[in-house]
Amino acid sequence: MSMKQQKSTLGGAIVVVAKCPSPGKSKTRLVPLLGEQGSATLAKAMLCDVLVALVQHFPQTLKILYYAPGTEEGRNYMQQQILQRELDIKSEDIIHLVPMPAATNLQNSDLGYLLQYALGEAKNLLSSKNGPIVFLGMDSPEIPL
Repeated sequence: MSMKQQKSTLGGAIVVVAKCPSPGKSKTRLVPLLGEQGSATLAKAMLCDVLVALVQHFPQTLKILYYAPGTEEGRNYMQQQILQRELDIKSEDIIHLVPMPAATNLQNSDLGYLLQYALGEAKNLLSSKNGPIVFLGMDSPEIPL
């Protein structure tokens, strides 16, 4: 069995840090090449690839999608468009949704604070389980799992 085909029995948690893919707000450096819609489509594909890989390769690991904007609209988008529509995941038991603090402006925010907040949320979700907590960006589809 190759390394890519093995499934991990590692506990702990993997936190995927992501913002909702939306035209004009996602992968903005690529807009001149792909356009606003193309950049948003790429961001959505990258996020889906990362989440699919985590579900396939880490069945025993808690998976958390730490999303922005941390609003009801952001939650609905991640739940309906990403988890249900794109990935056919109907239960938050598979990927837990954790919002970033609602007033977060990702371009001017304190990344240390945001990661510390997510770490606390991940520890709360892990409850009595021990294990490592790993942070992963939404645009890391090529990380070999």
